[in-house]
Amino acid sequence: MTNDNILKSFSFDDQLAGDTDVLQFFTYFEKNGFHTYKLNISDTESFLDAIKEEARKYYILDSELAEKSEEIGIGKSEFLEQYVLPSVGKIKSGDFGEIFSCSFVKERYAQKGFILVCPRKFIWKMDRDKAMPFTDVVGFYREDIAKASSNDFIVSVESKMKATNSAANRIQEAIDGAQKDRTTRLAKTLIWLKQKYGREGNAKMHEFTKRYSNPVYQGTYNKIYKAFTIVDSKFETTEIENPVNNNDGITIIVISMDNLKNIYENF
Repeated sequence: MTNDNILKSFSFDDQLAGDTDVLQFFTYFEKNGFHTYKLNISDTESFLDAIKEEARKYYILDSELAEKSEEIGIGKSEFLEQYVLPSVGKIKSGDFGEIFSCSFVKERYAQKGFILVCPRKFIWKMDRDKAMPFTDVVGFYREDIAKASSNDFIVSVESKMKATNSAANRIQEAIDGAQKDRTTRLAKTLIWLKQKYGREGNAKMHEFTKRYSNPVYQGTYNKIYKAFTIVDSKFETTEIENPVNNNDGITIIVISMDNLKNIYENF
């Protein structure tokens, strides 16, 4: 089966991120050598509408939400608020950044003709008010689902948010995080994913991720590391003008949104 059919093959797996159509609401430009995307002010509500339904599924499957809320006798929305979605501000912010980054990278690669398979890591959250461990976003590309290919690759994304004023250099922090993915964390993430799928008896995804954790037996593949920084527009210029150390040539993406705190809280 070729990559054109991979999405259909995996579409019934609720543990994988689905598709969104959000890039249409952003304007691309280059600034100080960075790839920069700015959310059009007039498209803010449309952007939130486009991402919110798919994003909720990052946390809990439809069937599980219906079953568990019914078991304890409360509505789905109340169940989500009390037991699933984060209540701490910094976790809300971080989760939004990771979910948006996943949607962004999937859509951007689809535009190039590459369908990425991306696990929804948040379904394994044990504590709703703690950040998820390991690499923020992982996207797998397979040229042929039936066999390994040297054209297969992984996209690894480190995501940082800056919604309020601080002295932190979020672009540098994103680069440093992506560098950590490159040296150690992605390898640990692959082992973790394989263990999760194995424990659940998900043979399809267990076999799928095993291809990437055993390159000696299944052949080499490319690894692509990206650093995403999502900033409030007020801090865009300051962030971009900050000096950065990026000796490994990690791809830097800067996403700018007006009133970012309001956006992720509404989200």
